[in-house]
Amino acid sequence: MKTGGLFERLRAAVDELKRVKRIGKLDLGVLRTMMMLAAVDGDISDGEIAAFKEMASGCQGYSPESFPELFESTLRSAGYLLVLSRFRSRDELIAAFVREAYAPFVVPIAKEADEERRCAIGCLERMALSDGLFSPIERDCIVALSKEVETEHDLSAAALRAMAADCGPLTPMM
Repeated sequence: MKTGGLFERLRAAVDELKRVKRIGKLDLGVLRTMMMLAAVDGDISDGEIAAFKEMASGCQGYSPESFPELFESTLRSAGYLLVLSRFRSRDELIAAFVREAYAPFVVPIAKEADEERRCAIGCLERMALSDGLFSPIERDCIVALSKEVETEHDLSAAALRAMAADCGPLTPMM
């Protein structure tokens, strides 16, 4: 997926000078959400961990040396959802999944083009299928998250259109 704003570009330049490989914030958000999705059915399988590693290795900035740290960074919310899956109702678990995925996934993905949004959702679907079973709770979580992404995208687009409409005729359009 593409890189973000000025801060990310500066960070990438510094990392390159230091010869540090780091996965971008957008890709990290997708990877975190993939691990959260793996947890909602109450079990993170070996197949899901293998799929996570495979998809992480395809990200720009991935290195085998940094994988253990990357993997650990995705486990906090996944562990939380894994425990919740034992004690909460289906609807409460789906709501918790969307809340946990909102900042790392919904907000950044909603700002992306249609193709990037489809790709991010496709990564979640691949994770859900990686253990051989696309469970109903995983499917419902993806549907709920997709709706949130599209709602956020529509709101962002409407805000940009409103800002553009407020510009005078001599102001360059965005």
